[in-house]
Amino acid sequence: MSTAAPLPANPETGQELHEPRSRRGTPIWEIAHLYPLQGYWEEQDYLSLDAGRLVEFEDGFVEFLPMPTRTHQLILLFLCDLLRDWVRSG
Repeated sequence: MSTAAPLPANPETGQELHEPRSRRGTPIWEIAHLYPLQGYWEEQDYLSLDAGRLVEFEDGFVEFLPMPTRTHQLILLFLCDLLRDWVRSG
């Protein structure tokens, strides 16, 4: 993967700034430092990403796609049923 950006430094002490420690049930924001910054992703970085969700890649940017809602899925099922019935009747 591409090199991640270093953590920002405290202007007064020069030491790296650290986010507060994560608690159970909260996201691990620090893990973002292990990945390229937006706009600097390469195809190999994207292909090695195992997100377990739909993720798009374009021009060095990755975007997590929203999960479909229950209403969306019900509408899709309704349309598929209509299409199946139409095909079977023909």
